[in-house]
Amino acid sequence: MSAGVGSLLSALAVRERARLILARGHKGRLAHFTVQMDRLPSAADYVAETIRRNYPDLRVPPHARWRHFVVDGVDRWAALAKTLDVEPDERARIRFDLAVTSVLLDAGAGPGWRWRDAATGTSLARSEGLAIASLAAF
Repeated sequence: MSAGVGSLLSALAVRERARLILARGHKGRLAHFTVQMDRLPSAADYVAETIRRNYPDLRVPPHARWRHFVVDGVDRWAALAKTLDVEPDERARIRFDLAVTSVLLDAGAGPGWRWRDAATGTSLARSEGLAIASLAAF
């Protein structure tokens, strides 16, 4: 990845883009959203309450595709990874291929899509179902 492209992934770049979008919102120049600063305190209270209710220790786990590979406390990727007899670089390529494929499949499945997990008999929907289905395909 070039330095130019990599710079777009920095925290600074994200903050700069967020400021630009917020400025457009203040001017009413966003096509699909409005900025209502008077609602910000109640939105912040709602988020804080939800976090405290679900994570009283305030240790909020990151959200990523990798969390979708954990179902009923079982980390399916970790189980598969233990069976791979490959070099670290190849393991990284496998992880990358799995994540990209899984996310792209997720983008078009729609809310009615389901996966029946053969290992547990559980019907999994949406992102979790697609993650486990794509993992099974791998």
